[in-house]
Amino acid sequence: MVINRRYEVLHYSGPTHLYLQQPGGPPSHDLLTLALAALRPRIRAAAIKAVNEQARVDVGGIRTRRAGHSAPVRLSVQPLPGKLAEERLLLVVFQDEPEVAQAAGAGDEQARTDEQLVRWSTS
Repeated sequence: MVINRRYEVLHYSGPTHLYLQQPGGPPSHDLLTLALAALRPRIRAAAIKAVNEQARVDVGGIRTRRAGHSAPVRLSVQPLPGKLAEERLLLVVFQDEPEVAQAAGAGDEQARTDEQLVRWSTS
């Protein structure tokens, strides 16, 4: 999907129903309102970092709830090149990751990575 710097969705592409849900009330185009709760802080942090560094940011191992089960998701946020860079448009991609048995301590490592990414985005 394509978003602007206010996190407004400007274009959808492909199935998004696994990662977004429309809340009750008036329709919303705000990605942070539409995204599943586990994705929101990572979207915000990755978007800030992508804009500041003008580079693609990948965040993997995000755990979301789907049909009562945990599902791993990878998030990529990338500034769009050319004329669109002046508008600060971003390409946001959600992708399911394969289930992999986590090695001992792997969850701790992901938590530290998430904490660093969120801390970086708020500093």
